[in-house]
Amino acid sequence: MYLVTTVYGEPVKVGITQDPVLRISELQTANFIELHMHRFWWTAGHQIAALVESEFKQHFKPRNIRGEWFDLPLAEASTHVERRLKQIGTWGVDHQTMINFMDERERKRCRMPASAPSPLRGWRAQQLAARHLPRTYLDLPPGA
Repeated sequence: MYLVTTVYGEPVKVGITQDPVLRISELQTANFIELHMHRFWWTAGHQIAALVESEFKQHFKPRNIRGEWFDLPLAEASTHVERRLKQIGTWGVDHQTMINFMDERERKRCRMPASAPSPLRGWRAQQLAARHLPRTYLDLPPGA
């Protein structure tokens, strides 16, 4: 189960996937605003994820924009899911851990060494600097 948001922090999308890297890529293809995978929770089976997702949609139905997108603060959405998953007894991954996971997976897929610039597109230079990775050409301003 995951929460995705835009660079602005709203709206928020809730969903279920087995592959968060592929899913964010699919969503980004259809969205001109940069998206971020905010949280990803592994659950003990699809049924638990489907239950929590369904309860989320029902609870926030008045704030639904369209489909699985909701007009609510990211913190509120995350707290709601986290609270429910703790009641069930599962756990989640924070934003930085998710970035690290996605970066590692893409490096393996592209057969890139750890010393190479990050293959992730759209991550800000300060996020990469926080991990002590070189900046990619995608993070440089035009003409740099």
